[in-house]
Amino acid sequence: MKSPVFSFPFIGLLSLFLVSCSSQSPTSSPPASGSSPATSKSTAKLENETFYYVNGFRDSKGLIEFKSHPGLKKLAEEHSLAMLKRGEMEHFGFESRAAYANKKYQLPAMSENLHHYWSDNPSAEKIVRQWIESPPHRKNLVGSYNYAGVGIAREGNQTYSTLLMARGYSNMNSQRTGPYLEM
Repeated sequence: MKSPVFSFPFIGLLSLFLVSCSSQSPTSSPPASGSSPATSKSTAKLENETFYYVNGFRDSKGLIEFKSHPGLKKLAEEHSLAMLKRGEMEHFGFESRAAYANKKYQLPAMSENLHHYWSDNPSAEKIVRQWIESPPHRKNLVGSYNYAGVGIAREGNQTYSTLLMARGYSNMNSQRTGPYLEM
């Protein structure tokens, strides 16, 4: 399979940074507990649309659609809010999130796609399109995961998105479409 050409379309003042990460056997401690971020109706709509477009892409490749996982969604929301508060996009705490998902939800393999968007009107379709156009993110999107959670945090024209994809022990022997990515 050919890898797509990596491109960053710039439309108006739109800027984008992408980061991808995955793990199979996390060993770190769980993330610090805290309150869940409040989700506005517009943020919830953007999360649902992002999940919809991710599953549409998987379906177009003949892959099973992700099942929404409330625990992964909560972890994704917390990470997006933390990135918003810090003003930077990075995978800080990924190993802790992966270890927590393994311990609490029996999800031993997990990947994470991140997105940072500068726009007053962010588009879920553009977020997912840019993940698809990025080879490391695309590998995560077509991985043999069966659960996912999307979390988005917004303030002003800043939007941080986290997509967590995972699979349980019952899916560990399923055929994978791509290798695990290293941090």
